[in-house]
Amino acid sequence: MKKKDKAADQLLPLNIQMYLLGVMVWFVLPLLFYVPLAISVLFVVLCFARLVLLMLGIQSLSRWILVVLILVVTALVYRNLGTILGREGGVSLLILLMVLKSFESKTRRDWHLLLQIQLLAMGVVLLFNQHFWVVLWVLFDLWLFLSVLALTCGVRSYRVLWQSAKMILISLPCAIAVFMVLPKADITRSSEAMFDQYTRESSERQIGRTGNASNTLEAGKVGQLIQTNNLVFNAEFDQPAQIQPKDLYWRETVMGLNRRGVWYAIEKTSFEPESEEYPVQRHTPIGYQLFLKDNKDRIPALDYPLAVGADQERWQWKAGYVLRLNEPADGWQQIHLQSALSDRVGQNLTVSERQYYTQLPKGMNLQTRRLAQELAARSHSDEDFVQHVLAFFHQGGFVYTLSPRRSDHWKNRTDFFLLDGREGFCEDYADAMVWLARSVGIPARIVTGYLGAEPHSNGKFWQVRGKNAHAWTEIWLQDKKIWWRVDPTGAVSSERIEAGITEALPKEETASLQSSAPWLDKYVQSGQFYWQRWVIDYDHKHSKTVRTWFKTHWIAIGVFLLLLGVAGWWYRRWRADSVLPLNQGWRLLAVVLEMEEEDWAVMGPEEVKAVLIQVNMMTPQLMVLLDQYIAWVYAATQLPPLRQQRHWLRQLRREVARIQKASG
Repeated sequence: MKKKDKAADQLLPLNIQMYLLGVMVWFVLPLLFYVPLAISVLFVVLCFARLVLLMLGIQSLSRWILVVLILVVTALVYRNLGTILGREGGVSLLILLMVLKSFESKTRRDWHLLLQIQLLAMGVVLLFNQHFWVVLWVLFDLWLFLSVLALTCGVRSYRVLWQSAKMILISLPCAIAVFMVLPKADITRSSEAMFDQYTRESSERQIGRTGNASNTLEAGKVGQLIQTNNLVFNAEFDQPAQIQPKDLYWRETVMGLNRRGVWYAIEKTSFEPESEEYPVQRHTPIGYQLFLKDNKDRIPALDYPLAVGADQERWQWKAGYVLRLNEPADGWQQIHLQSALSDRVGQNLTVSERQYYTQLPKGMNLQTRRLAQELAARSHSDEDFVQHVLAFFHQGGFVYTLSPRRSDHWKNRTDFFLLDGREGFCEDYADAMVWLARSVGIPARIVTGYLGAEPHSNGKFWQVRGKNAHAWTEIWLQDKKIWWRVDPTGAVSSERIEAGITEALPKEETASLQSSAPWLDKYVQSGQFYWQRWVIDYDHKHSKTVRTWFKTHWIAIGVFLLLLGVAGWWYRRWRADSVLPLNQGWRLLAVVLEMEEEDWAVMGPEEVKAVLIQVNMMTPQLMVLLDQYIAWVYAATQLPPLRQQRHWLRQLRREVARIQKASG
């Protein structure tokens, strides 16, 4: 016991400590992208300072200096994030305390403790990102962790790498079996329950980074989203043959209030009982699954979702007929929905709701109001008015572009668009349509979300990207008591509706939307989709399906396992026959003595016997086995039968195991 304690307290060589410091930086590297920039910079500075101290021969700092540094980094984390708990706060504090721990680490025991903390940091990466490539990163880190751990214990480097890889490969089948039988718990929801308020704020920040739609709409916002090709979500339809991209209006947020030219989402949290919205079904409902990421509580459901589906207990309707998750969370979400694929939703507006959907800021866009009065004078109904507005767009020389001319003054921005600029994209046309309708007392609102989708090359699922971001309008028809979806963009650019954004704009405006390696993207996207479906979203329902499949195909599985066992037995026999047992035994002695290949190649049996005696590993039985080896290899005219050689090898293995056990 004293010997082990002495070994644990032994100082590690300088090069090993520097290597361990580099490994720590490698483990933490993915986390630096998810914490505030100030935290990342401080981590790098502290690591560099530790490296300089090691090069100067300073193994550790005074305890009081470390205490001061701990207080400083804790205060910095709290100042940047407002907490030291939760996901980002806890991780920020963890990585900084790790590097501070390295300032007092000098012995093998110290670095082993730090390595165990780094093992926790490796797993924390999966709380931020569960992408397939991140999992491969974690597996590589695990291999590196085992290798470093063995290296600090004195195991030679060439053996460390291979043995660590073998340990991971051997454990993978067992890990996969456990994963399939015992599905994972919902870590995201558990952390949400622990740090609910903070996590929601973190989700809002993440939405800002990824470019998803927000609760406001102002000039240029949708255009910024359109110019990104980032994946927003995947969709899998029950009957994909019935799908036309032009019918896919993914409804996410409804804007109803305008202040100083900026549209704001409806603030009401639920329906009023006398004016509940309901879809007017015009087509056979379709079922589909959404796989979306970092969307807070928003669900971009197709117009219009129905109150059915396997996951209906997970979401609820909000005013504007939008869906919201009951438990908002970061990370990937899989949601089952059904929609009517209709352009109409029924609602009997109350007096207060009519006032809400017809209000406009005073003193703004006076020319737009006069134009609306002129169009209304030629109209016989609200529907006829809408048709006149669409004809005005279609015949008025309007252009669909992502770089329109705009007025610098918020008071007449819509006036300039309608009468002077006549250039814009979806949000400009939606804004103008609502201003025109409300100017003559017709309730109207803006809906933001996404239009269309691209089928993946394998035809199994569809993808919606940032370039699919879109804004359209809904006009309330009093005589029919319905909201009617009207997309004024189609009056100017039918290509945007029918064929997508890349066909509606010049190539110079869509250059950023084209992939530089489409053949690679195809496999990456497909792999990510199935990784999400069969690994990330693997739950008890999937587990039951897998168990049912095993019960149904147990005969085929049994035959496969039998053939696999026979193949393994044959391989072992073939390997044993291809490598003589005497040679295997000789190599076993090299492993026991930890000899390099080049050193072992020049050693004879007598020299090996001398080394075994020198290190106190020689026993009478081992001496007999070595003498037998010398007699067969050097004295006999031919080697003994394989059966006799295998018996000798079994005896040698037992004796070596007994010696190693006795030496501790």
